[in-house]
Amino acid sequence: MAFSSIQNVLTDAPVSVPEASVADAITAVYKQVLGNAHLMESERAELATAESQFALTTDVRAFVRAVGVSSAHTSRFFDSGSLVRFTELAFKHFLGRGPRDRAEWAAAMAAYHSGGGVAGVVDWCVNSDEYAEAFGDSTVPYCMFKGAYPTNEEFNRMLVLRGPWSSSDKVAGGVDRLAGAVAGGSSPNWLSISKGLPAGTERGTGFVIASRWTSTQRNPKAPVRVGRKIPGGVVFN
Repeated sequence: MAFSSIQNVLTDAPVSVPEASVADAITAVYKQVLGNAHLMESERAELATAESQFALTTDVRAFVRAVGVSSAHTSRFFDSGSLVRFTELAFKHFLGRGPRDRAEWAAAMAAYHSGGGVAGVVDWCVNSDEYAEAFGDSTVPYCMFKGAYPTNEEFNRMLVLRGPWSSSDKVAGGVDRLAGAVAGGSSPNWLSISKGLPAGTERGTGFVIASRWTSTQRNPKAPVRVGRKIPGGVVFN
């Protein structure tokens, strides 16, 4: 189940240069590519050269690629996890969405197995036509919730990848969250979806979200409503 009422609520404002400062763009890249995880000083030191080059060129895409292949990224999402989880998050970190189907997910994993390794997966995303069209060389990738999802299932999977607003992608460790849903061409369960919703957007669904960090419960006062699917959301009768 997805909700058209939040399509314009979840998407953060894009960060692009030269509109944003170099410092703000660097912060935004770290937040997006590292999945909202804290960056240690030693890890920042490793990326000092990449930061300096970005300050000179303002090429966001090149900096995104550098962070993607750095140990700050690989130690969090590859070394301590699985290739399935790593590629799952690669879609989120570099394309701002979840994997659409098994074929696309397999293609990303093939970029690793063909000899490219971690860099191959990062390049598969960053060199894609989709990345160029959505972000180009000046915009930091971001997760989009503006009705751009062809199916409800894709919208729901992105909510699962987003997770609670205060958490980082490192929290789940190496456990994937979407393999079963993508393999079956379905949506994840409601509880997993709800954790990516901001409080108040569940109106009309028959559920209430206690807070951004807690689970959902059935709302006994909510009327039973029948919904029909539309691209990117659900319209309730």
